Amino acid sequence: MDEDYQKSLSQFFSGMKITVVSVKAESGKILDEGKKPMTFEVYQTMCKLLMQGKGDDYMFARAFLTLE
Repeated sequence: MDEDYQKSLSQFFSGMKITVVSVKAESGKILDEGKKPMTFEVYQTMCKLLMQGKGDDYMFARAFLTLE
């Protein structure tokens, strides 16, 4: 990719991010994006449900949830 084109593209997307954030802020939309953290109560409930399940897939899912 040409260096000038790369700079122009980078500048364009930086401006787009600013524009999107401004529009969201003006309209009152939530600015946070991505995953929200899981509460400890939800974590506990999921672990309990996975403990009650039978089979290797439940054991794997619980181990994966615990490690993550």
